[in-house]
Amino acid sequence: MKNLKFDLDNFINPDEIVSYEDCLKCRKCCIFPKSIPGGAPIITKSEFKSISLAEEQRLKVNGLGENTFQFVLISDNDFLKCPFLKKSSYQCEIYGRHPFDCRIFPFMLVRRTNKSGVYLSYDKTCLAIVRIKNLPVFINYCQELLNLFSTRKARVFFKKYPELILNERNLGKYKLGYVGMLSWDNC
Repeated sequence: MKNLKFDLDNFINPDEIVSYEDCLKCRKCCIFPKSIPGGAPIITKSEFKSISLAEEQRLKVNGLGENTFQFVLISDNDFLKCPFLKKSSYQCEIYGRHPFDCRIFPFMLVRRTNKSGVYLSYDKTCLAIVRIKNLPVFINYCQELLNLFSTRKARVFFKKYPELILNERNLGKYKLGYVGMLSWDNC
């Protein structure tokens, strides 16, 4: 496993543990039930600027904070889908420039509702996670993510983009697996 470095432009992808075949069967990172409209990807101001003008004309966003926006999803039958998901191939049209929020999935950072702190979790229904969650590669990857997100540089990043940390109370019936608390107290 490569040594992880917290740098938004060169951020790690879960591709090491999530197979493309698993993703094609699911696309949960790009298609959302209409009952969870808040699940749309969050994009930072700098990520928004990296999208070309042609793509930008199709992209509608809602402002969340000073430095973040959320994609406006496109209605597709009983679901909402990302505007950059190709319907014919179920591939991301901006892969390689896709937002941090997309790159980290099926992992997510969650702010606790009744207690202080932020924890790292994952979507328990992700096909790839179901397949490997008890294997050493998954356990090691989770530990590396915890270490990465516990750095001072990560804390500064999330202070600038707090909307990238999801609120526990807004996750509804998401089935989350718990990885661990971030140790930001030491930064």
